[in-house]
Amino acid sequence: MNSQKVTKKAGAASAKKRRIKRQYPDEQKAAVLANLDANKGNVAKTAREADVPRKTLAAWKNGIGINEDVANISHVKKEELRDLHKLIAVRALGLLQNKLSDCSAVQLSTIAAISTDKMQVLSGEPDSITRSLPPEQKREKVREWLTEQGLLSPAPESDSEN
Repeated sequence: MNSQKVTKKAGAASAKKRRIKRQYPDEQKAAVLANLDANKGNVAKTAREADVPRKTLAAWKNGIGINEDVANISHVKKEELRDLHKLIAVRALGLLQNKLSDCSAVQLSTIAAISTDKMQVLSGEPDSITRSLPPEQKREKVREWLTEQGLLSPAPESDSEN
C-alpha cells in the first residue's frame, strides 16, 4: 500500500512539471494592457476581467514578455477601447433622457459616468477635479450658477464707496 502512495505522489509531481505554460497572442496581450490602462493600473481587477493570472499581468505591466509589436498594438487597442467607452457613454446618456422617471436612471447614470471616466483616462485627460477652491469662492460659484439657472435672484450690489 505504501508503494501505491509513493507512485501516486510521483505521478502528481511529474504532472505538475509537465504543466504547459499558457501562450498569449500579441493581440490579446495588447487588449489586456489597454484594459489595464482603463482600470488605472489595477492589476487584480484587470486580471479577473481578462481571465489572465495576476502574476502574468504584473509581468506584462513591467514589460516582461512584451515586445514592440504588443506596445504598438496596445496603443491601437487603447484608442478602440476609448472609442467604445465614448459610444457607451453617449448611448447611456441618450437612453437616460427617456428614463428619467424610471428607477433604472441611476444605473444608466452610473454606466455613463464609468464610461466617461474610462474614456478620459484612455485619452490622457484628467478624470477628477484636482483644484480646490476656498469655501467663499465655492459659495460664490454656486450663487453664480443658481442665478444663471434662474433659481436665485441676483444679489443686490453692495455700496462699498460710502
